[in-house]
Amino acid sequence: CTLGSPLPLLAAAGGSVPGLNQLEVPTAAMQRKHPHLRGGWANFHPKGDPLSLPLAPCCPAIAQEHALTVRPRRDQPLPLACLADVAGVVRPVAQAVSWVWQDTNR
Repeated sequence: CTLGSPLPLLAAAGGSVPGLNQLEVPTAAMQRKHPHLRGGWANFHPKGDPLSLPLAPCCPAIAQEHALTVRPRRDQPLPLACLADVAGVVRPVAQAVSWVWQDTNR
């Protein structure tokens, strides 16, 4: 799950967008250990954040793309407004965590 700026991922991928193609979610080791694992990589990007981008066009590992349309209060940073968005962020992340727990504790 990614939320906001993908710059750390680009750095981990060698500084290039094509390097993102090498990132696997879930990893091959996790797939071998838990072949029935559900879910995948979800990217949450606020439309109002200039450093946040959709990653699906350049990264085939993205399973879900969520464009968030949150409106923070004047005293609230955009990332905090996104984390408070129950329907857009909290519910999908909680569902994903639930799936991982269920699938790895069968």
